[in-house]
Amino acid sequence: MDDVWGIPVRELLSRNQVGKDYMVLEPRGVGGPLIWASHSDEWNTYLVLEKTGEVVAARARATVLNSLLAGGVLTIFFSAVVILIVRGASKQINEQARRLEELAGQDSLTGLNNRLRFNTLVQNELARTRRTGEPAFLVILDLDYFKNINDTCGHPGGDAVLVGVSRVIQEQLRSTDHAGRFGGEEFALLLPDTNPEGAIQVAEKIRCAIMDCPVPGGEAVSPVTASFGVAPLRVQDGVSDEDLFHRVYTEADQALYLAKQRGRNRVETAPERT
Repeated sequence: MDDVWGIPVRELLSRNQVGKDYMVLEPRGVGGPLIWASHSDEWNTYLVLEKTGEVVAARARATVLNSLLAGGVLTIFFSAVVILIVRGASKQINEQARRLEELAGQDSLTGLNNRLRFNTLVQNELARTRRTGEPAFLVILDLDYFKNINDTCGHPGGDAVLVGVSRVIQEQLRSTDHAGRFGGEEFALLLPDTNPEGAIQVAEKIRCAIMDCPVPGGEAVSPVTASFGVAPLRVQDGVSDEDLFHRVYTEADQALYLAKQRGRNRVETAPERT
């Protein structure tokens, strides 16, 4: 209305007739084709007619409903944008947290489980064995005369041997088995749902495969060999999982020590528990 006459409409029109949702307005001292105008308080709308009866202007400004609708659309749009941004950031944070957790439980040289994570896996397997009664075995292996390899080939050569042994171990295991490096040249295997014969067979396969691992320096260095100690995860009534955890490690260590005593490059099993 301001654009048409250059004067605010409420200064031009005087209230003449009022209805429930409208009021008829007549111009006062206004030149032009205006005959009358109707205003609806409910819709905040002006309707202005010419002498010919045609509408020359309608809705001086947006209705409250349209304003609310437009505001709602913008709110929904920006809310959706915020949700997408938050979801994207949350996904990245979760991925980074998962990766950090993996790295925290990983041996930096070989990529195998480190001792901390491996111990957690053994504790979980003990709890599962107590529930299900399914057998499981722990295998500890130690490379024989590894100091000689380090002295002859240097520590980079020794590291290459450790990486090669780790690869061999992983190639011989099932997807349900777990391998870890305890530090130095000592490794450990967790074999769920495995009987004594199966555990010994796995240990023997890995022992033979390790002998084929390449050594920097070739024939100048003796082949890589390893000694193995095998012990079952046997649960007992009245004995806590924590005590069983320490016991199975002790038994596997004793079997490994026996393998070293009997000439190395062999597999020994823990004696039956009384």
